Amino acid sequence: MLIFRKQSRIIIFAAALLVVVLIAGFAVDRTSSRHFPMHGSNLSDLQSDYIVDHVAQITGASSERIFVSDSNFMIQTNENFDLYIGGAISIMFPQSRFGSERNYSSQLRIFPDNNDFFVTSAQRYEPSQQYFHLKVYLDALKYLPQEHIRSMVRDNPSIYQIVLRDRSQVVNNATNVFYNEYGLTSDNNWTILLHIQPMYIGEGNDGYTGVGTDIIQIFYVAAKNNTDGVGFTQLSLERIWDSGGSGIDIRYNDVDEFIRLNPSYPAGAMPSLSY
Repeated sequence: MLIFRKQSRIIIFAAALLVVVLIAGFAVDRTSSRHFPMHGSNLSDLQSDYIVDHVAQITGASSERIFVSDSNFMIQTNENFDLYIGGAISIMFPQSRFGSERNYSSQLRIFPDNNDFFVTSAQRYEPSQQYFHLKVYLDALKYLPQEHIRSMVRDNPSIYQIVLRDRSQVVNNATNVFYNEYGLTSDNNWTILLHIQPMYIGEGNDGYTGVGTDIIQIFYVAAKNNTDGVGFTQLSLERIWDSGGSGIDIRYNDVDEFIRLNPSYPAGAMPSLSY
């Protein structure tokens, strides 16, 4: 009788241990399945369809209904337009859950050192301001006329900061460039507005410095079949980029440190920087 009880306890303990192992395994699998490989670190290497398809598989969203808002994270590259430090793109998408369609958001994290993308878990989100297809935004980054931009900047910048703007933030008297997937264009029926800020090493190598008059205003003209679904809402949230424009001196102590210390803002939110 004692032997039977002892064996029963061993079986119960083994079963409980197996459950713990399976739960841990599922948790690891859920995390690992949110990663997918990154092919190349230059913006021109971005594979828009490939990225959108993986994001759709991970989130369960329709690839045609994954968007980015104008209130998004800054993309930072080196002087060759290589993604050299971690970054993120806030994405949003509708999904049918609990009998109704709701809006959710995630972040597409970029880890160039590991050649890796990662999609964070979804959160409830109410869309606001302007929003654009993720594919169209990725195409705007991919097809940047890099050589033309380099020819327009003074000296040799250390890094470029690229910011997605909304239509109300067109800067007067700025240097304007219109382009599509084939290069520069005279077509001004644009879809995406990007501001590119060249940044230079400050005195004493104590950070990066950029002047607002150096901003290059880039307009991406998307193919007609890629513009469906570009949308607008009337809600207005506070933005930290409204001060951008002519004559503003932008100074950071350490951009790398800022991103390292602030890796996980809620999707759709922008960190408040001190200019």
